[in-house]
Amino acid sequence: MKGLPLLITIGTLKAIGLDIIENHGLLPDEETSWMKQKSSFKENKSLRGFNNNIFGRLLCPHKYSQLYSQDPEGFCKKVLESDDTVIIQASDLPAFLYDGDYNPEAIDKGLLRGPIPVQVYKVIFTSPSSLSAKGGDGNAKGRSSHAQLHGLTRVTPHTIAYACMQARYFCSSLRSWRERDGKFCLRHFYYYIVALFEMDAESIWAVETLDWWDRQVFGKGPRKFEDSLMQMEQAADTNSDFNALIAQRIARRAGVVDGVGDSSS
Repeated sequence: MKGLPLLITIGTLKAIGLDIIENHGLLPDEETSWMKQKSSFKENKSLRGFNNNIFGRLLCPHKYSQLYSQDPEGFCKKVLESDDTVIIQASDLPAFLYDGDYNPEAIDKGLLRGPIPVQVYKVIFTSPSSLSAKGGDGNAKGRSSHAQLHGLTRVTPHTIAYACMQARYFCSSLRSWRERDGKFCLRHFYYYIVALFEMDAESIWAVETLDWWDRQVFGKGPRKFEDSLMQMEQAADTNSDFNALIAQRIARRAGVVDGVGDSSS
C-alpha cells in the first residue's frame, strides 16, 4: 500500500506478532508445544512456515485442512520438497483467514473472519495498544495510529488485503521480505484478497464482511445506511428541506440546538 512503509510494518509485527498467534491462533493441544518453541520462533524466523506444524496448519490452504490434520508432518514435508501432489499458490486461501471449518459448497463461509488478520490489522493501522487479549474486545485506539494519520475511519478491501499479506509473511519461514515463498506470491495474494470484494462488491458476503471488519476494528455500525444517506444528501439541493433537517438532527445530537424536542415523541 502506498504511504505505509513496509519495513515499519514488518518491524512492528516482529515485536508483537508471536503474541497474536499465541492468543488467537493456537488449538488447545498446541499450547504446550508453543510455549516450548516460542523463543526459538522469535530468534529464528526460518523455523516458522511449513517447518513447524502450528504455522503449517495456519498457512495450509483451508481446503486441505482435513488432509493436513491426518498427517501434518507428511503434508509439510511435501510442501517443503515441492511435491507436485501439494501445490500452494496465491489463489489458495490459507486456514488463518477463516473462522470455522471449510465448506466446499460455500467457500466464503467464515472467510476473512479469522482473528489473526484482524489483530494484525490493528497492529498496523490502529497501533499495538488496540490489540485484544484472548477473548477480549480491544477497541482502544493508539495516539498516533496510521488510521488517524491517513484519515482512515473504516476498513477497505485494500487495507484488509494488506493485513492479510503481512500475516501470511509473518507466519512464513522467509527471513526477509520477498514477494515469493516457493510458488506462493505475496503480491498476487494481496490482489486476490482485494478481488474477493471488488469483483462482486454488491454481494451479501462483501457487504457483510466489510461491516463485520468495521465493527471489529473501529466499532462502527453498518455502512449501508451511511452510504444511502450520503447518496441522498448529494442528490438533494444544498438548501433543501432534507439537508436542513439532517443538519438539525446532527446539531441536536451534538447538543448545539437547545430547547428543541423531537416532534415525533
